Amino acid sequence: MSDTRTVIHSGNAIAPTSCFYNDTYEKKQWYLDGSILSPLSIDVYSVWKEYNGAGVKVGVIDSQIDFRHKDLSGAYSTALDYNFALGTAQVAIDPAHMPYYHGTAVAGIISAQADNGFGTVGIGSGATLVGLGIDYASNTVVSQVESALRAAAGLDVVNNSWCFLTPFADDFALNPAYGAALKTAAVEGRGGLGTAIVFAAGNDGAYGSSNYHNFQNSPFTIAVGAIDPDGTPASFTSLGANVLLSTAG
Repeated sequence: MSDTRTVIHSGNAIAPTSCFYNDTYEKKQWYLDGSILSPLSIDVYSVWKEYNGAGVKVGVIDSQIDFRHKDLSGAYSTALDYNFALGTAQVAIDPAHMPYYHGTAVAGIISAQADNGFGTVGIGSGATLVGLGIDYASNTVVSQVESALRAAAGLDVVNNSWCFLTPFADDFALNPAYGAALKTAAVEGRGGLGTAIVFAAGNDGAYGSSNYHNFQNSPFTIAVGAIDPDGTPASFTSLGANVLLSTAG
């Protein structure tokens, strides 16, 4: 095992709690606040009694988000977004510009509209979603990421659900531009308070380590691991002493 800590707790729930909102699939989101699907919970209902994501701008560095989606259209900002793969802020959603679903799925976990009788509910529903589009299949994806990280300095939080595949490929000593882009957001973001930068720990499972990637082990980032409904590490999640917390994956 690793030094990974978890911010979810084990409960004694044997039946689902009543849903907080009326979203169709909230009861299937086993990690929220007690479910027959899992004894684990992030205890979010107590937070939702007083807070939601309103007023927070969350960037998503990922594949293009389908902002037409019924659960996302109200949260997504077409005024602040930018697709670095296409080189435009005027994104026309069509199959050619939607090569991968991943960004849309991540955006829903963050800020899917609550209480609309449809789909799921985002943990930070009400937050403004800002898509910073990249194309994982592009041979210029690294430069796209660098530009997106710099742009994130204008946001409160930026999520990065991706990692380099090869250990040490993102060594900042060999690739100083990577570290410089990260530092821009961490130092200049939120008017000098620093943009909160969240990274997936990685998808190497038992075959690699999150420690081997400078984006994930930088002091400017929060590396997050994944767990299954029974509380064990997800088969794909990278372990490491740098992983600050783990949650539902």
